[in-house]
Amino acid sequence: KGMKEYNSAPQDRTEEYPRDLLKKGIAEAKRIRKYYFGNYYPLTPASASPQDWCIMQYHRPAEQDGMIVAFRRHESPAASLPCTLFEIDPQTRYEITKYVTYDPSEPVAITGKEFQNSTLIIEECPGSLIIEYQKIKP
Repeated sequence: KGMKEYNSAPQDRTEEYPRDLLKKGIAEAKRIRKYYFGNYYPLTPASASPQDWCIMQYHRPAEQDGMIVAFRRHESPAASLPCTLFEIDPQTRYEITKYVTYDPSEPVAITGKEFQNSTLIIEECPGSLIIEYQKIKP
């Protein structure tokens, strides 16, 4: 009551509105939503401190794939943070793809042993990182 109604219809957006980023964001949300139905592991303690990182892992056991979502908050002094991943087989190899932006890095193959104890790097502060992974089938 007394507030102007917000209309988010596309025709009301200004010419400067970053439609390309919106499209990439929607595509990313559609691509990663499957992981939310897997197992969830918080890799950092719950915290609202602007100096702490927030890292979560989502893993789908049947598909042997998942993602890691990491946020470096705006007062974090650390550009990297080690973490231990769950349900990663150290005896096999994984293909990992990193997303610092909406655009993927080149996929890289890594041993499960290396991947299990990863150090995540986020140069930007604040910044975020998504890593999608899948077990390489023999």
